[in-house]
Amino acid sequence: MANPGPASAGTTNSVATLIPVNTQTNSNPVDTNALRLLAEGRSISVNSSGDVAVMPVINATRWNVQAVVAANLSANAGTSVAIGVYSGALQVGTTIVSPVILSSLVGFGGATVAYRPSVVNVSFVGTGQNIYVNCQTTAGTACTLDVFVLGYDLS
Repeated sequence: MANPGPASAGTTNSVATLIPVNTQTNSNPVDTNALRLLAEGRSISVNSSGDVAVMPVINATRWNVQAVVAANLSANAGTSVAIGVYSGALQVGTTIVSPVILSSLVGFGGATVAYRPSVVNVSFVGTGQNIYVNCQTTAGTACTLDVFVLGYDLS
């Protein structure tokens, strides 16, 4: 038998693989260290204050958020809408994104279609199965947006 080369050892958390597969029906294991979509909220109404969205975490029991993107604002209300992202309901738990006014997000085909607020706690490891979007300052008019949470699956 021919020598296959030098020996190597690795686990799914130490081998660099980029397979951003996110499906409930794929039974094949996927390496867990790729930056991927952890949760998403579509058409979230920001015309009321408080928790406006509960986003289920997708296929992860332990996760780490690296980026949050707000996009697709349905009305030009970016100068007034302020949202925060939390690991618990009603701003309980760890703050992922502090309340921030989406001033760079312009609706109806404006120049900016997505806004990436700063994640304040990139070392936090979540184990809950929901991520919450809390609206601090409302749009004052019928207005929706999409929120995407990206990070690492540490399960």
